[in-house]
Amino acid sequence: MLRSFVASEVMKAWLAARRGLDGFSYLFDGESRELDLVLREGNVLHPIKVDAGRAARADEAQREFASLQGVDGCELGWGEVVCLARDDGVAGRGVVVTPAWQV
Repeated sequence: MLRSFVASEVMKAWLAARRGLDGFSYLFDGESRELDLVLREGNVLHPIKVDAGRAARADEAQREFASLQGVDGCELGWGEVVCLARDDGVAGRGVVVTPAWQV
């Protein structure tokens, strides 16, 4: 349910900003790496992972986000982990943590 909530809130925000939903996609690469949402802005991909845990594991998120490197000739932008953390912040290189209640 948390994944559906986050995806619907992000989609509503993009629609409110008059952006189309053609930049949204879901990725599962067959190696147990799963990204809940991938946003495409021009030539940059921004992965979003939703985790029901309280702490984001930066190393795991970076590894999963890196699977997007070079897809469709796009660059990899900042990724985001939405979880049940109390505070937001940076979890590692290119990974931002956002508490679900801030979405």
